[in-house]
Amino acid sequence: MQNPPQVTPEQLQKAREYVAKHRHINWYSDPYQLDESAIVEGILNYGTWEDFKVVFSLFRPLIFKDIFADLINPSRMRINIRPRTIHFFNKYLEKHA
Repeated sequence: MQNPPQVTPEQLQKAREYVAKHRHINWYSDPYQLDESAIVEGILNYGTWEDFKVVFSLFRPLIFKDIFADLINPSRMRINIRPRTIHFFNKYLEKHA
């Protein structure tokens, strides 16, 4: 069985640099300390469609889909993504990832 794809250090660094330049995504934390889950959560909650497209292409569709699935996993203590956003991206990722 193959391991699921993972974000490379280079992809993560590029995503952090993107968030650092677009502070509306994550204004409350040091962008260079964020992990991939925090970046995706910030994009889904506060980003624009353009922000999503940039990070979606950086992380690649399957990686993004795995991170998203982990973020909305019902076993998490809390899910910080709105239900409408979850529904939209579930449908989008079904078709495009």
